[in-house]
Amino acid sequence: MPAASNAIDTLNGLIDEVRCSIELYGDARSQPAISTQSSLSLVLGHLETVLATLAAEVQRLGGVPSGRLSPSDTNQSFARYDRQMIAEGHHPLLEQIEQQERHLEARIEGALNDPSLPSATIDVLNKVYSSVRSDCQITHALNRGHPFGLGVPGLV
Repeated sequence: MPAASNAIDTLNGLIDEVRCSIELYGDARSQPAISTQSSLSLVLGHLETVLATLAAEVQRLGGVPSGRLSPSDTNQSFARYDRQMIAEGHHPLLEQIEQQERHLEARIEGALNDPSLPSATIDVLNKVYSSVRSDCQITHALNRGHPFGLGVPGLV
């Protein structure tokens, strides 16, 4: 059952990344200076659905969904980045969220190109990729000062 084992490992890696994103969104929602709370809640809801979908696929394959948080490169250098961005008048946490979302999107793209994954798993990844890709566009727009993505082509 090596294909299922590889799929479970891949999915659990993605689950860890989604958990990191959820943690960042939770941090952002607790900061009153960030005025895009509704948009953050919307994307957070999407990520919770992505997490549940990935976990269900791990279980379908006979595995146990990951429950750990993986440290990301963006979290390791956040304190230094935070000070720099505050000095420049930006919201550093939104920048970090956008970077994490792009990283998650790239990880899913990589998994989609893995020929060893079962077709049912690829179908699940395509489903969550659409949501994550949309969330990346929303966080990009928010980070550029467009609440709810207004004024950004392709976003409503």
